[in-house]
This record gives sequence, C-alpha cells and structure tokens, in this order.
Amino acid sequence: MDEGLLTGGLYVLLGALCGGSFGLPSKFAQDFPWECLWGPFFLLVTLVVPLVFAPMFASDLDATWRAAWSGDDILVKVEVAVDAEANTETAEDAQPETKIQPRPAIGHNAIILPILFGFLWGWGSMTYGMSFAMIGLALAYAINSGVQTGFGSLMPLLLQHRDVLVTTKGFVLLAGIATCVVGVVFCGYSGILKARSIQGDETADEVANPATKQSRMTKGICVALLSGFLCACFAVAVGYGKDVQDISIHNYGNSPSASTMPVLVLVLGGGFFSACLYCGFLLWKNATWKDFAKPGVVRVLSLALLMSLLHNGAIFFYVRGATALGDLGVSVGWAAFMSCTLLVGNAHGFLTGEWKGADRKSVKWMLTGIAVMVAAMCILGMGNSMATVSAGK
Repeated sequence: MDEGLLTGGLYVLLGALCGGSFGLPSKFAQDFPWECLWGPFFLLVTLVVPLVFAPMFASDLDATWRAAWSGDDILVKVEVAVDAEANTETAEDAQPETKIQPRPAIGHNAIILPILFGFLWGWGSMTYGMSFAMIGLALAYAINSGVQTGFGSLMPLLLQHRDVLVTTKGFVLLAGIATCVVGVVFCGYSGILKARSIQGDETADEVANPATKQSRMTKGICVALLSGFLCACFAVAVGYGKDVQDISIHNYGNSPSASTMPVLVLVLGGGFFSACLYCGFLLWKNATWKDFAKPGVVRVLSLALLMSLLHNGAIFFYVRGATALGDLGVSVGWAAFMSCTLLVGNAHGFLTGEWKGADRKSVKWMLTGIAVMVAAMCILGMGNSMATVSAGK
C-alpha cells in the first residue's frame, strides 16, 4: 500500500475519532450551567489553542496576513521548459527553469470574508453545543452532520461555482445533498418517536404537562438543524481564505498543510466574536460567573480543555490527512471523515444510555437515517472527486 495513502487514512480516522468525541465530556458537567462549560471551551477553541499551536506549524503568520490584506502579488513558482536548441547543453541534460509568475491577491476580502463566515460558524458551533444538552449526542451529531454536509456542499456551489451545477458533477453533488436531507428527516422523525416512547426522564413540568416533553424535543431538533446550517459556513470561510493559503505557500515557503494555519486562525477568530461573547453575555445575565468559585470548577475547566483539544485536533488531523491523500483528500478522505465522525458521535450517545427505553421503531428510524447519511457522504465524496479531476484537466 502507498505510504501516503496509509498515513493520510490514519490521520483522517484519528480526526474523525476526535470530532466524534469532542461533545462527550459535556455529559460529565451537567451539574454546572451550560455557559460555565461552553464559555471556556469556545475561548480555548477560537483564541487560545489556535494562537498557541499555529506558530508551531506555520511561519510568518503576521506577514502572511499583512501581504493578503495589502493585495500583494502571490509569487507562484512555475517550471518552464528550456529550448534545447538555444542552450549549449544537450536535450537530455537540459533542465527546466524555475520562474516566478506573480498573481495578484484579492486584497481585503481575503481577510474579511474568512472572519465574517467564521463569525457565522461561531453561532453554529454554539447552537451545536446547545443541541447536545437538549436532545443528546446521538441525535445532535446525526442532524448536524447531515445538514452541515449537505448545506456545506451546496453553499460553495452557489457562491463560487454556479457553473458546476449544470454539469454531471453538479447533478451528482445535488443528488448527494438531497440524500442528506432524506437522512436528516429520518433522524428527526426518530427523535420525535423517541420523545413519545421514553418514560422516566421527564422534568416536573413535563410530568404535569406531557406536551412539554414533545416541545422540548422539537425545539432541540430545530436548534440542531440551525447549527448544521451555520456550521456549514466553516467550509465557505476556508474557501475564501485560499489567497492567504497561497501566500503562505509561495511567498513564505510553508507546506500545503501548514499553510492552512493562518486561514484557520482567521476563521476560528471570527467565531470568537459570536460564540465567546454570547457565552460571556449569559454569564453576566444569569450571574453564573459566580459558579466559577464553586467546588468542582477545576473538573469543568479540565473538561472544557479536553473538548477544545479534541475539537481542534479533528480539524488538524483531517487537514494533515487530506494533504497526504492528495486528490483523494476531497473525495475519499472527506467522505470517510464525515461518516466516521457521525458514527463515533452516535456510538457515544448509544453507549451512554441516551436511547435506553426507546422503542424499536424510533431506533430503527435513527439507524436508517444514519445509514442514508453515510451513503450521502459517499455520493458527495464521489461528486467532489469528479470536480477535482475536471479542474485538473
């Protein structure tokens, strides 16, 4: 087996393990208010971890941002064949020359757009965390992953590649998106059935008014749907940072995987202004900042740190894996990453007893929805592969 494929595949699977596990520690901090766990988590994810680790892998971050903001030329190196007749060397000995072909960057938008869509992703990540608390890991992972995958594939097409929609590649991608929608509907329906069938987890208000329990599940599903739509902005944000990535590679000599770091810092930094500031508002509004003086806060902060390392580790390992896989990174690698993340997240939900007491019908709908979404991710991976091959022709 090719060493690059083996290394890339292991990185992708490790990333999926991290991505499917980052929500699990939140189940062990339910004795504290939501914002006391997720506020520190978002602070670590969006600001502390990126600023600490990004300089370890990529050089000249500040210079890269300044060059992109100023619209400096991207110094693309190209190999030009040497005319053997005009050269004193024989045709066999003639080596291609490396020349610099400057390409202008788009300027301010290369910085502003990743931050802006990162801001929207921050709202998505925040509502994702809310959905964990409202409907559990399994259902939240399923709905978010399906919507994020489908909408995340559609948005770049609508915003940047509309011409692809009317091609065979576009039809395959749209078929994958439609399949994602079907899977999300199945999982949402399973959640409704689960709420009807499980007994014994009601609050006092839900015992007095059974309709309240159904309403809680419905609200949780809506929050998970919203989180999927907004989390899809992450892929768009990274796409708009391509000039920053190219400057990092061609002007400052960073590797393709390392060149994602200056883009990710911008995207995650945009999320700081939505997720972190909202959690800060809740801490102030509910006066829950006082809970940081209570016993057990060290445990909660440790869980937040673990969650942040798993969350950002998923991004890091996927990027490394996709780079090692080459052209397969956007097809096989991406489909494997999203599918395994979905499966790992659901495994944690089932193993921690979230579906204990649910009837078989609701579980069957859930498992069917997961299977449909895994199939959808494979279809989208095939579509992305077709687009990649076409672009290379």
